Amino acid sequence: MRGNELLERMSLIDPAFVEAANETPKKRIHFRIRYAAIAACFTLMLIIVYQLIPKNVPNVDPPAPKPTTAQTTKPNIYPTQSATAPTPTSPSLLSLPMLTISKSITGAGSVGLLGDDISERVNANPWNDALEINTLPVYRNQLTVEKSGIAWGADPSALKKHILNVADKLGIESPTIQFTDYNSHPVPEDSTGPMILILESDSIRIRVDQEMTANVTFDPAISLPEELNCTGQATREDMLAIANYLALAYGDLIGFDDPQISIDGHYNFYGQQCFVISFFGAAENITEQIINYNFNKIEFICNHNGELLQIKVYQPDLSEKVADYPLITLEQAEALLVNGNYITYTGEVFTGKEHIKAVELEYRHALSDEYFIPYYCFYVELLEESVSSESKVFGTFYVPAVESAYISNMPSLGNNYY
Repeated sequence: MRGNELLERMSLIDPAFVEAANETPKKRIHFRIRYAAIAACFTLMLIIVYQLIPKNVPNVDPPAPKPTTAQTTKPNIYPTQSATAPTPTSPSLLSLPMLTISKSITGAGSVGLLGDDISERVNANPWNDALEINTLPVYRNQLTVEKSGIAWGADPSALKKHILNVADKLGIESPTIQFTDYNSHPVPEDSTGPMILILESDSIRIRVDQEMTANVTFDPAISLPEELNCTGQATREDMLAIANYLALAYGDLIGFDDPQISIDGHYNFYGQQCFVISFFGAAENITEQIINYNFNKIEFICNHNGELLQIKVYQPDLSEKVADYPLITLEQAEALLVNGNYITYTGEVFTGKEHIKAVELEYRHALSDEYFIPYYCFYVELLEESVSSESKVFGTFYVPAVESAYISNMPSLGNNYY
C-alpha cells in the first residue's frame, strides 16, 4: 500500500476513535496482551511487504516421458524423415571412452539380399522403430586379429568348457579334444595363441574357434521327418513347423527357458528362397533381449533335401562391457547416411533416400572389430541388375547407432570399407 493511499484511508477514520485514542486508559493492559499485539502488527507488516515484492517464477519444463518398450509387428518399413546430426546433452555422458570404428578384414555383415520385395525380410529381431531406447551397451572385443585374418586371445578354459558343454548336450560320452592351430598342427592345451578345438565322435564333429562359436556338423546329414517340407518351395509356415520339431529334438542343446524362434529368409543366386532357423532366449528387459538376439543364439542350417547339415552355437566373449552409450534416433541415422557416414560391403554408393526400403538395429561383431557397437542397418534397393530378373537387390548400409560425439573416426564415403 502506498503512502498517499494510507493517508486517504486514515481520513476515513471516525473522529470519535481519534479522541478516544488521546485519552489515558483507565486500566493498564497486561504486558502479555501488549506484546502479542505488537507481534501481530509486525507479522501483518511483513505480509504486506512480501505481497508488494515482485516475484520471478522460473519456467520449469515438464519431466520427459519415460521410455516405453512397446513392440510392433515386423517388417519395419522405414519412413523417410529429415534429421540433424546428434550432439551429447548430458555432461556425465561426455566422460565415456571414445570408440573406434574398425575396417573389418573379414568383411563381416551381410552384403545384401535378393528378393521380390523387402517385406519378405521378416525375422524376430526384438528391436523396432516404435521402441524408445536411449542407450545400449558397447563391448570390447577380446581378440587380436593379424593382417592375415587369424585371431587369437580367447580364454583356453572358456573354449574347452564351451565345446564340452555342447558335446554333453548332444549325448557324446568320454569325448577327446584336439587342440590345434589354424594349420591343424597340435598346440598345448593352455596355449594363448591362435587355437582351434576339435571334438569328433562317430558321425558328429564339433569345432570351436576363437570367437567361441561351436560349429556342429553331421556326416551323414540328419534326415528330417518326411512330412516336413524343406524344399526350395517351402514357405515360412513350413519352416516354422521344422523349427518346432527342432525345438523338441534338440531342446537340451538349445537350453533357453523361453526360446524364441527366428526364421530369416533370403533368395540364393538360383532364385530359390532359403531360410535360416535360429533360437535365442527371451528376456523381460528389452536390452537383454536385443543382446541375446544378436550374440547368444543357436542356428540350424538345413538343405533342400530335407536334411539337417549344421548347427552353430554362438557364445562370444562379452565379459568386458565398456559402457552404456547414448543412441541417435532413426531420423538422425538417416541424416548421417545421406551425408555418407556409413559402412557398406556392397561396392556401391548410397544413391538417395527414395531407395531406402527398410531398416533394423543390430550389432555388427566382425572378427577384427575393436568394439561391438550397435548399428542401424539400412536396406537400400540397388540399381544394378540382379541375377534373377524377377528379384531385386537390396544392399546393406550400416550407420553407427551411438552418438557421433563418442566415435573417434566416424566412417565417411571413401573410407574403403569394401
